[in-house]
Amino acid sequence: MGLPMAISLLEANFDVVGFDVKSTQAMQQSKLKFLNSVHDANADTLLLVVRSARDLFDVCFDEQAIFSDKNPNPPQHVIVSSTVAKPDVLKLRQRLPSHISLVEAPMSGAPIAAQERRLSFMLAGENSLLDRHQPLFDAMGKSHFRVGELGQGMLVKTLNNTLAAASVLVTRRVLADARAEGIDEQMLLNVINASSGSTWYSKNFSQIDWANDGYSPHSTIGILEKDMRCAMASLGRDSDEFDEALIQALTQLKERTL
Repeated sequence: MGLPMAISLLEANFDVVGFDVKSTQAMQQSKLKFLNSVHDANADTLLLVVRSARDLFDVCFDEQAIFSDKNPNPPQHVIVSSTVAKPDVLKLRQRLPSHISLVEAPMSGAPIAAQERRLSFMLAGENSLLDRHQPLFDAMGKSHFRVGELGQGMLVKTLNNTLAAASVLVTRRVLADARAEGIDEQMLLNVINASSGSTWYSKNFSQIDWANDGYSPHSTIGILEKDMRCAMASLGRDSDEFDEALIQALTQLKERTL
């Protein structure tokens, strides 16, 4: 998600550099300049698009430690677009120096929406800071929702992804049943998308790069599992039978062979 978001900013004439702990062919072929160290960024704003809370704290304080005595010129503004739990964002706020601003901007839409600059953002934090960063969000997305104070952005995003996880599971089950009965999948999707069963996943099935993936800790299906657990942490409750049934079904989801 981070690479197409950064490219969108670059094409909107923002001065952008990137950093990732690993290099991919897509990164190498992009117009974006990648740094060997986050300490070389000399950037006003840090936009974080990492997988987990562990990665978030690694960038800020531990492995990369952009906010440390080793970096005399850290960013003055932090935007978290990763999906983590509400307590993680509040912990980040406590650990950041008080003069460093922090807002939440978790996003939804999959890489295809990032490439087409039509992400939806769930924005949380002080309105003055959100106003300051709004041009960035405008360059990357189509829908922007200001959902409240710091922490509420992650709560809204993880609740959304819990619903997304359920729709993925049910859609995949219906498609498997259709295939077993000799029903054409595309015809069924056309019916679904014109009828009451329509979901974001079914409407975008042919464009979602992970639509046929199975579960692994490193796949997008694995991210959905992580986001469900983040939702429970954000709500401050233990999982119930419904949560555990969804999580178990996600971890058992197999890759679809075409």
